[in-house]
Amino acid sequence: MKKNFFIGVMAIALALFPIMTIAQTVHNVVVGPGFTYTPTSLSISVGDIVTWTSEGGTHDVNFASNSITGDAFANAAEVTSLPIQGAGSMGSITFDTPGTYDYDCSVGQHAANGMVGTISVIQPAIPLLITTTLCSDANTVAMTGPWWGWDPNAGPIAVDNGDETWTFTFDPAPTDNMEYLLVVDGIQEDLVSAGAASDDWSCTPVTDYYSYANRQWTVGTGNVSNTFGSCGACVEEPTTTTTFAIVEFTVDMNGVDQPSAEYD
Repeated sequence: MKKNFFIGVMAIALALFPIMTIAQTVHNVVVGPGFTYTPTSLSISVGDIVTWTSEGGTHDVNFASNSITGDAFANAAEVTSLPIQGAGSMGSITFDTPGTYDYDCSVGQHAANGMVGTISVIQPAIPLLITTTLCSDANTVAMTGPWWGWDPNAGPIAVDNGDETWTFTFDPAPTDNMEYLLVVDGIQEDLVSAGAASDDWSCTPVTDYYSYANRQWTVGTGNVSNTFGSCGACVEEPTTTTTFAIVEFTVDMNGVDQPSAEYD
């Protein structure tokens, strides 16, 4: 039974694996009839596939050089042209590099008659994640900075991950550098005091080391992990253990003068 269950699980996994790993969109360009590519201009995402299908005539898909001027196309990356053929599927190309790609039909005067096309390959926007670790429990984690007038209540709110970390999501990521500080339960972090105490200013590139010390995310640097109120990790408070012991002892009172019965 266990063996059959394992085989079943593996079969399902193998069946699903291609689906999980392929996230491409296939776009179709119709070639002809006449001197046309339809659509003439196409906008796709990085990793997408374009397929050309001819409805008749003799055409190709030429990415090498402009058939009218003879100049090489200034395409974002080298692309292998699809050869001359008649009706039917002419082939497919996967575009992995963002940028603009021009092409035409190099047969006769087809390009001069308007048989040209353009493909714009766009890099999808990637969100920015800023994950903050808290050293104690909290109800809200927010952000403030010049974009929000340094109002501790005006900035974005983080989502509790349930593991003492909270995440801000900017989708898409900002296109300018972002100066900020963290706010937990309405209290703004003081990285001037933290930096002075630890001599660690590594997370506060915007500072005069006296009156302000602010964090900054720089465009292109990717996701961020930080700790509220510090440039380092949380410091655990030392724990003390109290040990109790029971001591038993016997006192020998023989030979010792005892108080009389009248002793008060």
